[in-house]
Amino acid sequence: MAAYLRETHDICEEQGDVASASFLETWIDEAEQRVWYLFEACRQVGAPS
Repeated sequence: MAAYLRETHDICEEQGDVASASFLETWIDEAEQRVWYLFEACRQVGAPS
């Protein structure tokens, strides 16, 4: 999903749509934070005790 958001962000920047690009930057950051959180949560579950 983040990849699609980045592609859309690039299009917005090319077209000079600063407002939409700004919203997309926020959503990209949130999506990347979710991916990081899920990665860490899964890694900790699989870690040996």
